[in-house]
This record gives sequence, structure tokens and C-alpha cells, in this order.
Amino acid sequence: MLLMAVILVAFASCGSKKTQISMKPETTTISGDLSDCFEVVDQECIVKLDKKGNVEPFATWSVKLRRTDKPFPFADDIDVSAYGTWGASVEAHGGFGIEIVDENSTTVQKASATEGGLSGPYSHEDVEDLFKLKPGETGTIRWSVDDNVLNAKELKFTISSAFELCEKSGVSSNDDDDDDDDMASSKSSTNWDAVLDEYESYVNQYIAFMKKAQKGDMSAMNDYAKMLEKAERFSDKLGGAEDEMTSTQLSRYMKITNKMANAAF
Repeated sequence: MLLMAVILVAFASCGSKKTQISMKPETTTISGDLSDCFEVVDQECIVKLDKKGNVEPFATWSVKLRRTDKPFPFADDIDVSAYGTWGASVEAHGGFGIEIVDENSTTVQKASATEGGLSGPYSHEDVEDLFKLKPGETGTIRWSVDDNVLNAKELKFTISSAFELCEKSGVSSNDDDDDDDDMASSKSSTNWDAVLDEYESYVNQYIAFMKKAQKGDMSAMNDYAKMLEKAERFSDKLGGAEDEMTSTQLSRYMKITNKMANAAF
């Protein structure tokens, strides 16, 4: 009987292990600067767990947003690029954030909305794709899954948004005046901290995929190559703008670059 009890407890323990986690939207309304332009699609978001009941590496929450018929707070001729939306004479940056709460309304995961859309979501490409939607069309934006959500119950989420429109700084071409003050006033208004956040994110993913590939995981090879390409593209952009960054930003850029270089050894 004792042996049977032990077996039953073992089976019960195995059977109670989670195979997935899920969350539902607390509201379909988005808060923030882009609240009139998007709405949350009312559906459950599900993330599958590994055999041990843990969050798998690079697991993401995928939230669907629908474009409304309200116009964006920027001109139609502004194109979407790698760091938000940009125009010839202005810069427009948009981003989205998420907050997930448990049954007690306690926050278990949060990523704030940033104008650049770079440090919050899983990929800035998700943000770009959302800005390309036409009224009525649906797109997806993702966030990495925190381990904190594993022990939480009845997860609900809300989506926030941010938007910033600012004039680009023009470079003065006065051949007779090379004052440092003129150079300082012509600095780009690019949010280099946000760009560095995205660069570091790609470097970290590149290193993780590289280690998996080195262990023989062939499925990681494609992702490893993609992350390397993206990290190198960011490095080229940052390396060509060293005179536009502060000394602190430049130091951080060098540390991230060295981290990527040293990971190969």
C-alpha cells in the first residue's frame, strides 16, 4: 500500500505540471498617444512550456492589434524605417508597451512603451509592420516571456503606446566657422540609447543562438545567421555615428561590440 501511495503521488505530480500559460486582454482599448489608431484583438494569448514546465528560450507573448480608421498623428509621406517612422524634415517615433497582472492585480511583467519602439517589444520589426497596416487590418507584436508569470494565475494584460514627433537637427555648412558650439547644435536628435538597447538585444540573441549551434543544434543555425546579420547592421550604423553619441553612449557601444567579438572565442 505504501508503494502504491508513492506511485500515485508521483503520477499526480507529473500530471499537475503545466504545459502552457495564457493571458487574456483586460481591455481592448490601448492607452497612450496611439490609442485612437489601434485596438487589441479580444483573444487569449498562449505560450507553450517545455517538458519540465519552464519557459523556453526566446518564448514570446504574441498580441494581435487591429488598425482602426483613425489617422496616424503624422503625415502619410513619412516612411517606416528601422527605428520608428522617419521623414525628410521630421522624425516620428512610435512604440508599444505591455503590462501583465495576476488575479490580485499585481504586476508580474511590464515593458514600458518607448517612442522608438526599441527596448520594449521583442523586435522593432513588429512595430514597423503595425505602422504599415491599413484600417481594419490586423498585425502582431511580441514581448519576451518573463519567468515571473509561471506561478501567477488568471493573467490579464493591457497595452500602452507612445509617440514623439520632433524636428531633425540640420548641419550648418559654414566654411568660415568651425566652432564646437555649431557642431554641438547640429547633433542628430536620434535616440542613441534606444538604438543601443536594440543593438545589445540582437547581440545577446546572437550569442545565445551561437552557443546552441556549437552544441549541435542545427535548428539554431538560421536564427544565428539572422541575428549576426542584424547585429552587424546595427554596429555599422552606430560606428558611423560615433561623433553623434555622448562619451557614455560610445563607451557602451564599444562594450557591446567587444562582447559580440569575444563570444566567438
